[in-house]
Amino acid sequence: MTFQRLSLLAIIIAISTLCASALNRSQMTARACDGLYGNVESVVLQGEAGEFITYYNQDGSIMAKSIPYYSTPITYTNLSATRYREDFGIEPTYTISYTTDSRTDRQTSGGSSFTKYTFDTKGRLTSIVNEDYPTYYYYREGEMLPYKAKYDRKKSDKYATHYEYLVVDEQGNWTERRVSGNRRDEDDDGNPITVPYSYTETRTITYY
Repeated sequence: MTFQRLSLLAIIIAISTLCASALNRSQMTARACDGLYGNVESVVLQGEAGEFITYYNQDGSIMAKSIPYYSTPITYTNLSATRYREDFGIEPTYTISYTTDSRTDRQTSGGSSFTKYTFDTKGRLTSIVNEDYPTYYYYREGEMLPYKAKYDRKKSDKYATHYEYLVVDEQGNWTERRVSGNRRDEDDDGNPITVPYSYTETRTITYY
């Protein structure tokens, strides 16, 4: 009887621990997949590659994106809680699936691409994996913004990117940061070399 009680107690503790560490879908929205906290409505990012603008609805789904090398914004239509369509080009649709700590957006028409986002128990984005290469994010104890991102060195020209946060708003989102690291390149004779890079990014964030 004592053994049975102990076994039952162990099962209850295991279930409680799993439930405590599991994230719910509201913690893995598209907004969270972009590493944002709070009820963000829009983000205007100014960086090395130009200006990027993203708009979210109150549920955290992406409504539209403005990207420098596209002449018109890309809009999105939510077909259900787990399906959406990109209203651009061939208008591909995507299906969203979840585990206790990840979200995968998989293309179901017009192609077969996918992106998987993984989070830790604090709701911090820890990796983004797609058909190109994975990106892993690293955090210091007690901090919610990553200090480093690492890449698949076989597929990316970058080794790692380091972040220094210059301005962070009340919601915990950065609005100015310094980005630095090293990337692989070749000299004039085709020999591999390492080239350092450093630049500053700014974000203008609005909230609902």
